[in-house]
Amino acid sequence: MKRRELPWYRIFEVTLGCCAAIAVAMALGLVNPMSAGVIAILSIQDTKRATLRSAMERFAAYALALLLAYGSFSLLGYHVLAFGLYLLPFSLLCYGLGLQASIPICSVLVTHFWIAGQMSPPMLLNSVLLMLIGSAFGITLN
Repeated sequence: MKRRELPWYRIFEVTLGCCAAIAVAMALGLVNPMSAGVIAILSIQDTKRATLRSAMERFAAYALALLLAYGSFSLLGYHVLAFGLYLLPFSLLCYGLGLQASIPICSVLVTHFWIAGQMSPPMLLNSVLLMLIGSAFGITLN
């Protein structure tokens, strides 16, 4: 059996990026700082160009997610049906626009509003900062 070479650089890059993003989000007092770490992990692509493109696509998808989440939570309140009302059109639009890789990250951030029971300006700022921090570490480390 052939021995597989481990991508040590990538392993350290992912670990450092995740932990650093969480630490920064915690230092800023953000709610759900672990999400910044997960976003950093998912932001690290094979090339810097792919990482930048992924980040730009993710921010575009997140703007769409925020609009749909606001509409669905406003109509149905902060319940599972409202999340479904957000997720169905969001997924359809993302697949139609080729942004399907953004569905998990954006949807996790939308669940923060669901858990909080509000989409207040401080919560919106919190979620945007989590996305910025995670993406920034992914871009920087790549």
